[in-house]
Amino acid sequence: MTELNKKTKVLFLATWYPHRNDPMYGLFVKKHALALAPHVDLAVLNVQADVSLLSHTYEMVDDNSENISLTTVYYKPNAYASVNAMRYLISMWKGYRHLKSTWGKPTLVHQHILTRLAILALYLQKTLEIPYIITEHWSRYQVQNVKRGTYKGLLRRWLTQKAVAKAHTVTTVSEDLKIAMQQLCLSGNYKTVPNVVDVHRFTPSNVSGKSTAYFIHISCFEEISKNISGTLEAVNIAMRSGVDFKIFMVGDGPDKNGMEAYAVELGIPKDQIHFTGLKVGSELVDLLRGAVALVLFSNYENQPCAIIEAFACGVPVVATKVGGIGEIVNDSRGILVDKNDTEGMANALTSMMHQHKSFDKNELRNYAVEYFSNERVAGQFLDIYRLALADN
Repeated sequence: MTELNKKTKVLFLATWYPHRNDPMYGLFVKKHALALAPHVDLAVLNVQADVSLLSHTYEMVDDNSENISLTTVYYKPNAYASVNAMRYLISMWKGYRHLKSTWGKPTLVHQHILTRLAILALYLQKTLEIPYIITEHWSRYQVQNVKRGTYKGLLRRWLTQKAVAKAHTVTTVSEDLKIAMQQLCLSGNYKTVPNVVDVHRFTPSNVSGKSTAYFIHISCFEEISKNISGTLEAVNIAMRSGVDFKIFMVGDGPDKNGMEAYAVELGIPKDQIHFTGLKVGSELVDLLRGAVALVLFSNYENQPCAIIEAFACGVPVVATKVGGIGEIVNDSRGILVDKNDTEGMANALTSMMHQHKSFDKNELRNYAVEYFSNERVAGQFLDIYRLALADN
């Protein structure tokens, strides 16, 4: 078996990755990178449109912190899709040439989220015989999203099929996502490798007997997927039934202002709902570990990082049975409700208020450590890397 060490150069081609205009964008990809960085020489290439570019079309930014060589190429977006596509490809090539000159030639390519950056992975495989693997996180392959047009276009479908077929391994963060891709005739060598949680940061609280019980919702505040309006409606029903609790709505995104207004419209008391905005680091951990439960009433998901972060803190979950959620949430870890069942979600919140102390914090924590820790997930990827290099 091929040995890996800090001389093994792994290039992440990350379609989604945190950047200067959105520190949360593709954060789960960065978490994979951080898990692997101690074991290999890791570089990340990211390409992003940036409307703030005025005097020039491209800008390249390097960041060598966190034991990762990160190059982000920003390009000025254009009103024409064809021009944007060309600028994206030029940015991709500029970024790769820059990384090659400063960091070196990759030993292996790890492409995150199809499809555009797969062009570079395919090129490097064909011209330099550099193997590549793919990790997919995107819910666009799920039936309801395909119907909305998230996976369309002959060129996109052809390129996606080719990239998946040529990859040594395609990993998905849930079995549900793997099945959805296979049903779209995306044939490849699949493995399921989950998202990752820093179990050394997300830990249970030692404080008990909190004065006011509260739930917590953590998301990117995007209504189509996260169904925040439905969450507010369920919260309102549960509160009006006489259940005494608060809820912290954590995060930021395009629909945050609208959802704050909707909470007022519903008449949810201001002292019982708190829109905190973005929380990171110890602030997020402190809020999460003190909650009765995490609440996600999503319309679709793959494997939300917030759920495994809650488990690491010993906190159960109330969530919809969509995507990969049902693969990790069961009766011993929380309560599942059907999609769009607002009354069911309200009842689940009420039930959780009565039974949250019956969930075993240590069992939740141990599950997160065993399956989602940096060490566990990195080990799975490193095994895949070894096989890809041995088979090349």
